[in-house]
This record gives sequence, C-alpha cells and structure tokens, in this order.
Amino acid sequence: MPAAAQRPRRLARNEVCWHLGCVRILRPPETLLDRPSLDGLRDWLDPHWSSEPVCLALDDLDLEDDAGICAAWAAYLRDRARETPLTLEAPPQVLAHTLYRIGATTGPHAVSIRSPRSEIGTSS
Repeated sequence: MPAAAQRPRRLARNEVCWHLGCVRILRPPETLLDRPSLDGLRDWLDPHWSSEPVCLALDDLDLEDDAGICAAWAAYLRDRARETPLTLEAPPQVLAHTLYRIGATTGPHAVSIRSPRSEIGTSS
C-alpha cells in the first residue's frame, strides 16, 4: 500500500512524534490531554510546527467539559491549517463539530478530520 494511503498507527501515550512518509504525526503530551488549555496547545505545538503536513493524534483528548476551550482550540487549529496541511486523527466529536461550525473543514486550507470519536451519553 502506498505511504499516502496508509493509516497512521496508534501512537503510544509517551510518543510525541512519528513520521509516515512526509507527514509528521504528533501526539500531545499527557499533561495537555489531561488539562487542555489554549496556552498549553500553543506552547506544545508551536515548536513542533513545520512546513510538512501534520497529523495530530487526538484519540485521548477530552474537551467535553469546556466549550470555551474547545472553541479556542478550533480557531487556533483552523489558523494553523492555513499555513500547513493539518489532519486530526480521532478528535473528540465536539471538536470536530466546532471545526465544522466555524467553516474550518471546507475550502483550500481545510482541516481534515479522520475517525472523529462518537461521545457516548451526550446529546446534540
């Protein structure tokens, strides 16, 4: 299977970066996953950002409890995607929906979302 068609393997919680072809796959550190904040996202992601496409593995991120943090993350990720192609792997449903609502999933600089998680027990 060509490298571009492969799905990224699940990164271990202690693994920060992995390359799949020309795509950098990044996993936020546990401290950011456990206590999400916009400043924490910027402090972690800015040094890792480059001109090559980026995939953020967000399968352990929980943003259900704070709509403000979710909206801030969505706006920041939308802005970063204008600089470099960005894919979110397994983001929380609330983040995927917020990105859709602000128009970040369409157009030439769209954030690509793969396998958004369904949050059990939430209502729409």
